[in-house]
Amino acid sequence: MRVLLVVLLMLAGAVFAVQNAAVVSVTVFLWRFEASLAIVIGVCVAFGTALGALVALPSLHRKSEHETSIQAQLAELDATDALNDSAGATPQDSAAARPSGRL
Repeated sequence: MRVLLVVLLMLAGAVFAVQNAAVVSVTVFLWRFEASLAIVIGVCVAFGTALGALVALPSLHRKSEHETSIQAQLAELDATDALNDSAGATPQDSAAARPSGRL
C-alpha cells in the first residue's frame, strides 16, 4: 500500500513537471534567472515550508518545556504518595498532603 502511494505521488510529480515545463523569468531585486515553472513552484513550496517551520519552532519549544515541567510535578507527587504509603498513611492522609492547585 505504501509503495503504491509513493508511485502515485511520483507519477503526479512527473505529470506536473511535464505540464509546467515552460521557462519563466524570475526577478528578485537585481538578480534575474530563468527556470522551468515546475522548478520555480517547487523552490517556492520548499521555501514556504521552511519558513513555516521556523515560525512554529518557538511555540513547539515552549510546549515541550511546559510538558517537562508538568512531568516533573507529577513525579514529585508520585514520590510523595510513595513516601506516604511507606509510612503507613491512609489514602485520605496522602490526598490531604497534595497541593490544592490545579495543573
